[in-house]
Parts: sequence; C-alpha cells; structure tokens
Amino acid sequence: MMLFIQANDLASKKEGNEEDRRSIQLNVKVMHTLFYALDPEEYCRISSCSNAKEIWDKLEVIHEGTNQVKK
Repeated sequence: MMLFIQANDLASKKEGNEEDRRSIQLNVKVMHTLFYALDPEEYCRISSCSNAKEIWDKLEVIHEGTNQVKK
C-alpha cells in the first residue's frame, strides 16, 4: 500500500527536477518487484525497509551473512 501511495504522490509533486522524480520512481518500482518476489517469511523480514538499497542489503545479510560471519 505504501508503494502505491508513494507512486501516486510522486505524480502530483511539482517540486524537484526530472532526475529526482525518475530516481524515486525507479526505487518504488524495484521495491514493488522485490516485495512480490519474496515468500511471506522473507517479506516479513524486509517489510520495514524504506528503500530498495536497504531491502537488498538486508536480503544479502540474510542469505550470505555478514563479512564477520564469512570469516
């Protein structure tokens, strides 16, 4: 739901430049893709993340561990 709100809010904003709007649009699109690609257990782990990079980093730690764990 939050992604839907962000996407609609983005369309109504006039401030910022085209590059900013495109960046926000891409972030929302990637977050949407990641949310729907995950099973419910993984979704619960990342649902509080606020951007695509944060989701990706959390999934990386979940599946590969941190650098400390790898050593």
